[in-house]
Amino acid sequence: MTIKQAVIFSILMQNGGGILGKSPDYIKEKLVACEWFPDEVVDGLLDRSNLMKLAAWKERWEMEK
Repeated sequence: MTIKQAVIFSILMQNGGGILGKSPDYIKEKLVACEWFPDEVVDGLLDRSNLMKLAAWKERWEMEK
């Protein structure tokens, strides 16, 4: 798993009460999706508000845009 995939997985775990609101099946589904999609398209798993979180994270840590 790349850092970008891990960050996207983390963003997906934040919503809806955080990790406590996530079933093991949901966590596994998102983990597999994040690992399966290559870096170039993995952000397709995020909605608009979560894409904004990813962009803010990239800017803060000076990652590729």
